[in-house]
Amino acid sequence: MKFQHLLHVFRKDSLEILRDRRTLFVNIVLPALLYPFIALFMLQVVQLTKAQQSDPPRVALIDIPERLHELLAVPVDKTSEVQDDPQRAITPVVIVDLPHRTMINLRSAALELAHAENDLDEKIAEELHVLTKKRQVLLELLRESRLAGLLLNQPDLSSAQTRWYATYDNAHVKGERVKRAIGQAAEKYRNEKILERLSLAGLGKDALQPLSLVSQPLAPFAESVRTHLAGIIPLILVVFAALGAFYPAIDLIAGERERGTLESLLSWPVRRRDLFLGKLLVTCVAAIISVILNLTSLALTMGLVGNQLASAGADLGGAIGTGLGTLALCVAVLLPLTLTMGALSLALAGIAASAKEAQNYLSPLLLVVLVAAMVAAIPDTQPSFILDLIPITGSVLALKESLQGHSIPWFHLLVSTGASIALATVVVAWATRLLDDERFCYPGLVRAGWGRFRHWGKPPETPNGLEVMAVFGVVVGGMTMGASLFQGMPVIVIIAAPLLLFVLFPALLHCWLGGYAPQTILGMRPTPWNGVARAVAAIPFAILLSMAIGSLQPQPSDTDTHMLEKMIGELRAHGIFIELICLALIPAVCEEIFCRGTLLSGLTRGTGAIGGVMVSSFLFAALHLSPYRFLPQMSLGIVLALLALRYRSIIPCIILHAGHNAGVLLIEHTGATNMLESIPPLAALGIGFLGLWFLIIMPQRKALDLKDPGLGERIL
Repeated sequence: MKFQHLLHVFRKDSLEILRDRRTLFVNIVLPALLYPFIALFMLQVVQLTKAQQSDPPRVALIDIPERLHELLAVPVDKTSEVQDDPQRAITPVVIVDLPHRTMINLRSAALELAHAENDLDEKIAEELHVLTKKRQVLLELLRESRLAGLLLNQPDLSSAQTRWYATYDNAHVKGERVKRAIGQAAEKYRNEKILERLSLAGLGKDALQPLSLVSQPLAPFAESVRTHLAGIIPLILVVFAALGAFYPAIDLIAGERERGTLESLLSWPVRRRDLFLGKLLVTCVAAIISVILNLTSLALTMGLVGNQLASAGADLGGAIGTGLGTLALCVAVLLPLTLTMGALSLALAGIAASAKEAQNYLSPLLLVVLVAAMVAAIPDTQPSFILDLIPITGSVLALKESLQGHSIPWFHLLVSTGASIALATVVVAWATRLLDDERFCYPGLVRAGWGRFRHWGKPPETPNGLEVMAVFGVVVGGMTMGASLFQGMPVIVIIAAPLLLFVLFPALLHCWLGGYAPQTILGMRPTPWNGVARAVAAIPFAILLSMAIGSLQPQPSDTDTHMLEKMIGELRAHGIFIELICLALIPAVCEEIFCRGTLLSGLTRGTGAIGGVMVSSFLFAALHLSPYRFLPQMSLGIVLALLALRYRSIIPCIILHAGHNAGVLLIEHTGATNMLESIPPLAALGIGFLGLWFLIIMPQRKALDLKDPGLGERIL
C-alpha cells in the first residue's frame, strides 16, 4: 500500500463528494440544522395540547359511596393536593347516570367477571375460555354506553373489609387515564377512612407518618441528563455514523459508475486496494463529520429545550456541559464501527448496478445496525466479555457504561474495540479483494444467472462470502423457528432432526443448486493418515481447552441449563451408544459440512484465510445460540478451520469434533469431571493450547502462508 496513491484518491474523491453540494447539504448538514426547529415545534405543540379542552372520560360508579363521586368529579386545579404534591393530582372524569336496566346489566356482568377471576383455576382451559367470554360481554356493555371504565362495590361476606372491583377499557384512548384517576381517588378515600378510625382512637395524622424524608439531588443537571440518556446516545451515534457513511459510499462507486468515471479511475497505474482504501477514507471522514455535526446540534438543542422548560432547572451551559472528553470517547468508540460500516457500504454499493439499486441493498444493512445498537436501549443491560465480542453491540454497551458510570470501563472498551477492529479488518480485506473482481467492478455486464440456472459463462468454483452468509441466514432461521415443530416428539428426533433438516440439508442443497463440486465446497476429500492421526491426538487437548475456557467464564443459571439437562437425561435412557450418535456423531457431520465446508470455502474466497477462519469460527459459535458456550465453541472452531485448511478436507474435522463431544460425554458418565476440575483453569488452558499448537497450528503455519491472498482459490 502506497500512502501517496491513497491520499491522491482521497483528495480526488473528496472533491467529487463536494461537487454535489445540494445533496451533501440535504443528507448531512440539513438534519443537524433541523433539530432546534423540531424541538421548538414540539414544545409549541405540547403547550397547545395542554391548552386544548378535551372531553374527560366517562365512568360508571355502581354502589359506590358519594364521597368517591366528589373526589372523582373535582377538577385538578381545585384540589388542594395539586399544590402539595403534583404527582398525586387526581385526573377528573365524568361520572354518568345510566338507565336502570343498563346499570343492572353492567352490575351483573361485572360481578360475574369478578367471581370468575377469583375462582379461576389456571389448570382448567375451559375456565379460561369462560373468563374470556365474560370479559368480552362486559367490554361490549361498556362500549355500548360509551364508557371508559366502571367501579363496582363487590360484596364480600367472608371478610369485614370493603372490596371494590375496578375495570376499564384498556383499548380506549383514555383508558389509562381512567385507571389512574380511580386508583388515586380510591387511595385518598382510603386515607380519609384511616384518619377517621385514628381520630376515634385519639390519634392524629402524624401517627401514619412517623418519618419525614427530604431528598435533594446532588449531581449537576448535565451529568444527570447524560446518565439517563446513556441508553439512547449510543443508538443515536451509531445511526448517525451509518447514515453518514451510506451517502458517500453510494456516490463513490455506484454514482461514479453511472457518471462513467469509474472505468477511467480503474485504469490508473495504482493498486486497486489503494483505490478502495482511499474511497474508504473519504467515507469514514464523512461519517465522522456527520456524527460531530449531529452531536453538536443535539447539544445545542438540549440547551434550548432546557431554557424553555424552566421546571427542568437547566441552562445552555449545563445542557452541553458533558465535556469534550465524552465527545472524544464517543468518536473513539465509533471509529472502528464507522470503518466497518463504510467498508460494507462500499462493497454493497459496488455490487449494485446503479445508485438506486445501491440504496435498496443498503436498507437491510441499516436495519441490522439498528437492531444491534438497540441493545443499549434495553434497561439494565451491561457489558460482559461475551457481549463485548459481538460487533456494534459490544461497543454501544461499553459506551453506555462509560456514560452511566463515573469511571471508564477500560477492559470492556478495549475488548469491544478490539473485536470491532478485527471485524473491520476482515470486512476491509473482503471488500478490497472484491475490487479485483471484474464482476464487482462491472456488475451490469454479468447477468448470466447462478449455479444450475446459469445460461452462459464459466461458473466460479466456490461461492462468495455474501452467498454463504445467505445460507447461514437460512440455517439460523430454520434452527430458531423450525425447531419448535418437533416439540412433543421423542428426544432423539428433537435433537437430530433440526441438525439434519436445517443444517445439513441447506448445505447440500446449496452445493447442488450452485453446481459446485462437493469435494471443493464441502471438503469431501480423502485425507492422508497423518491428518487422521493429528486429529485423534488433538482430541484430549481440545477437551481440556474448551473445559478450561468454560470454567473461566460466567456460569449459566439453573434455569438456563434445566431444559438441556432434561433432554440429556431422557437421552441417557436409550443407552450410551444412542447418546454418542445424537450428541457427538450427528452434530459433527452436520456442523462440519456446513461450517468447515460451505462457510469456510466462501469466506476464505472473500476475505482470505485469516478472515475465513475467524468469521467462520464466530458464526459456528453463534450457531449454538448459547452465550455460555460461545467462547469454547469459537476456540474449537478456529482449531477445526485450521485443520480443514491444512488437509483440504473436513474428515479430520469430523473426527476431532466427534471425539471432543464424545470425550465430554464420557467424562460426565465416568465421573471424571471432578478430577479435571482439580486442575487450575489457567494451567488446563495452557496445556490445551500448547498441545493444539504443536499438533495443528504450528504445522499449519509452516505448510501455508495465511497472508497469501490467493490461498483460498488454490486450496478450496
